[in-house]
Amino acid sequence: MFFINGQLMITRTSTPQSIGAVLDSMKHNALQAVKQTIQEGQLQSVPLGGDIRMGWTDEDGRTRSRTLTGLSFDGERLKVQVADHSLPFILDEQQLPCGSHIWLMQVNDAVRNTLARQKQTA
Repeated sequence: MFFINGQLMITRTSTPQSIGAVLDSMKHNALQAVKQTIQEGQLQSVPLGGDIRMGWTDEDGRTRSRTLTGLSFDGERLKVQVADHSLPFILDEQQLPCGSHIWLMQVNDAVRNTLARQKQTA
């Protein structure tokens, strides 16, 4: 940074990041936000209602999509439960696709809404 004629000028000293790196950073931040929201609510699990869907490919290579019904957090791993699926999915940052930050922000909003409803009824 430097000043020219009293104006603050900012120079870029690092090389620009690739779009993939930017999206990975956004995904990381969004996942951390979900974890933080659950921690701030001092919860280990959160039931979810709403229209948030999760898609995945099963072991046979078929694409599946179900509604998210709950989240749990054990201090390290974030797990999601989907309707009609017996086992929860572990949300592994490395396995989440590029652009999943948008979905994670929706999940975070749903958790915040659930926490707000719980506070209103308490």
